[in-house]
Amino acid sequence: MKVEFKRRLISFHRGLIMGRYYALFTFLFLLTACGGGGGNSESPAPVDEPVTQIGRKVIFYGDSLTSGYHLGRPEAYPAVVQQRIDAEQLPFTVVNAGQTAETTGDGWNRLKTQDLSDTALFFLALGANDGLRQINPETTRVHLQAIIDEVRSRCGGCVIVMSGMRPIFPKPTSFEEAFVKIFPEVAAANGLPFYPFLLDGIFRDDRYFISDGIHPTPEGQRIMGNRVADFLLPILREYSNSSGS
Repeated sequence: MKVEFKRRLISFHRGLIMGRYYALFTFLFLLTACGGGGGNSESPAPVDEPVTQIGRKVIFYGDSLTSGYHLGRPEAYPAVVQQRIDAEQLPFTVVNAGQTAETTGDGWNRLKTQDLSDTALFFLALGANDGLRQINPETTRVHLQAIIDEVRSRCGGCVIVMSGMRPIFPKPTSFEEAFVKIFPEVAAANGLPFYPFLLDGIFRDDRYFISDGIHPTPEGQRIMGNRVADFLLPILREYSNSSGS
């Protein structure tokens, strides 16, 4: 009996001691986890700030003047802009989103399927076919505004640039005056950078157009591309610098 009692007593003391150690360990663990220990406690590790996604695409959204009708995209003016971007080692990739025969209304409808992810700059270059078909200038205005609203809603951080347009062939004075003023007015109303005229430097100069008198030759496209690049590169530099690229 005495042996059994001693055995139970030793077992009891062992349990008591282990229980005390367990309680002490638990207390110290909780104290450390809760930042206890007075002035000697370490500051919590800093939380990383969320990384802002920086756009890398420059989208040229236009018609056959942009797509390079009769030439192909490698000879169209957006490709010239890409060459200038590469020469400055800026981190942007041009996307030629030109579509032959498209009006501003067609462009608005197509925009629903246009990928705008990762966009830094959206160059809006529609309107030539509206002028050719003498579409009501106010209808063109509505469609341009709808495109701008859609782009802003889907890539709010990108820069939208509006390009001006004139009827390629002479039209009645009243139509031409009403048509031409739409583009700077829409740009001003939305606070957009405004490129005055897509065909600047080649307009109605037969040397720079193929036989249809509408679509530029390779040399005409090069002139367009270099003039557009002169306008866009300062914007892209500022975008790149402000984003920390």
